[in-house]
Amino acid sequence: MKKVLGFITIFLFVLSSLSFSAAQGVTGKKVLILKNVDAWNFDTNEVVLTELGVSYDVMTADQLNSLTTSDLINTYDMILIASDQNQQFYDDLGPQMLKLEEFVKAGKVLQVHAANWGWHGGLWTTSLPGGVSITRGYSNYDYIVKNGSWLYSNYASHGRV
Repeated sequence: MKKVLGFITIFLFVLSSLSFSAAQGVTGKKVLILKNVDAWNFDTNEVVLTELGVSYDVMTADQLNSLTTSDLINTYDMILIASDQNQQFYDDLGPQMLKLEEFVKAGKVLQVHAANWGWHGGLWTTSLPGGVSITRGYSNYDYIVKNGSWLYSNYASHGRV
């Protein structure tokens, strides 16, 4: 059940982030998934993007160091930071927040699945882009602001921004 709800959640977030309609499709969109491990031990992000026909690359936060801001802007429409990562991921990603902010300023989409206190034990120790921070707070509801939808499951959210 948790895998199905996770799949639905990721599916809705990706759809809303890529701003597509059924008429437009997602042809030509490219996503970069940043992760060191599968969140909650499932590759749901990849499954959803594959089902949508969206091209994607996967790399670790350490590998992101090899790309410039220009590389990111010229290659990707969206960067998706997977939730529930190990501490090494957040330690490697923290110093690169300015690069991600510039990506967003260029009109691109950054989707952060910011679940601290997950199975892999990692915690954001730096601010997210824009100086946003995460505080501990569990919720059974996830809200998708764009279309006013909400989803319910056990501990749908592990932190608040």
